[in-house]
Formats: sequence, C-alpha cells, structure tokens
Amino acid sequence: QLPLPIDFDPTKDLVFHFRADMAGLTDSPAIDADVFFNKGDTKVEAAVTVSGMTDTEYTITIDAADIPSGAQTVSIELLPAAHTSDALHITATWFEYTRGGGLDQGGISTCHVRIPASHKLREAYFAGI
Repeated sequence: QLPLPIDFDPTKDLVFHFRADMAGLTDSPAIDADVFFNKGDTKVEAAVTVSGMTDTEYTITIDAADIPSGAQTVSIELLPAAHTSDALHITATWFEYTRGGGLDQGGISTCHVRIPASHKLREAYFAGI
C-alpha cells in the first residue's frame, strides 16, 4: 500500500503510468491491473496491452467515481497474460493526481512510486507466465 498525498483530490481521476517493452515481437500480452483503496476495499479493474520492443509509456485511469470517500492508501497489482516467447520489461511506474484539498495550488502534480523491479524478480515473474 502506498499513502495518497495529503493534497490528493479524490473528486478527480487518478492515473497510473508505467513504461514497458517486450523482449521480442512474438507476444503482446494484456496486463490486468487491480487497484485497491484502503484495506479491504472493492477492487477497481482495468487492462492495457503491451506490444513492441520500444520502451513505451502506458496509462491506466482510475475514475474519480471509483475512488472511495476518505481514501488514504492505494495498492495496485499488475498481472500480465501469458507471454511464453518474450520477456516483459516494466522499467518505471508512477501515479499522477490532481491537487486539491483546499490548497490553492491547482494543476497536475506527479507522485513517483517504485515497485520491486530488480532484474531477477522481473524476469522470474514476468517471463515465466
């Protein structure tokens, strides 16, 4: 779980970004994303397809209507579909949110979030599916 910033505006969409590429051109797996707010909240589901060998930015938007009132933490699980020929590389992850909460700052701000992405973990987890 990651803490949501105190200036996070829950009435605006939350966007999860990640950079990814494939080790080859054979597979183009969908990645299912399950997003949870606080402990035991109902999951929000989304999916995106990763294709190509070029490091590319992908986004998953969590609609404001799916963010519960009083949300203080967020968790995200990424589960790629089968891709037995090519390894999937995820090289960066972060959330983007709109500032709010009565602060006179407006605009978009980014909160960079790190997930375990050591080479061995990435290859073992993503290449073996």
